[in-house]
Amino acid sequence: LRGESLQEHLRRMGKVDLETALEWSGQLLTAVHEIHQNRMFHLEINPANIFLEFGPNGGRYVVLMDYGVGHRVLPGKVAPAFSPHASKYISPELITSPRTAGPRSDIYSIGVLIYEMLAGQVPYDGDTDYAVRNAIVSGEIKPLHEVAGHVPRSISQVISQSMQRTLIAR
Repeated sequence: LRGESLQEHLRRMGKVDLETALEWSGQLLTAVHEIHQNRMFHLEINPANIFLEFGPNGGRYVVLMDYGVGHRVLPGKVAPAFSPHASKYISPELITSPRTAGPRSDIYSIGVLIYEMLAGQVPYDGDTDYAVRNAIVSGEIKPLHEVAGHVPRSISQVISQSMQRTLIAR
């Protein structure tokens, strides 16, 4: 592949402009939809697993990589082994009760990813993996439009909804 990971891009650029973030998000959601249609889940969506491939016209398109965790989902069992950088993107149910993981877990992670692309920071952070996971399970997210003033309130609301713990618990 020719390009770079989204993680590398964010390290270099800090954040992504609104139009590009929405375009890449749409491409990512299309890929994840295909996975979900086949009754599978990725469960490790994070910037290191998103590759930005150069297209024929100089633009970039999203390639979802590292589908290893999703293949470890068996009936009644989930055995994720997340790297420290991935902890900031995992859903609350993967922390508290991994057996309930499903499509919502991927949607939650995409919400965190879009939040980071537009704000230049993840909604939850901490000095240790434990602190990050604790914040995800118990913390409140500052609305994206308050962190990144250029983001319309309507988009901020969609991102907040994708990361709501009350929807995940259903």
